[in-house]
Amino acid sequence: RADEAGTVAAEVKRGQMLGSYALVTCRLQEHELRLRLALDQAMPQVGARVHLHILSPHTCIYQNEEWVA
Repeated sequence: RADEAGTVAAEVKRGQMLGSYALVTCRLQEHELRLRLALDQAMPQVGARVHLHILSPHTCIYQNEEWVA
């Protein structure tokens, strides 16, 4: 939700179904983010503006395909 504290807006660039989960690629300024969604979550449309919680207990951060946090 746009009005929810602690979220940032990003644009959906791609959505992929990968068996037991979906992978959504988003653009946040000059950064590319990949989000893993459970199959029961709605897949956002390409071009949609989404509001993301970046830091949560489930957040993993990778740089150049290597886990950093």
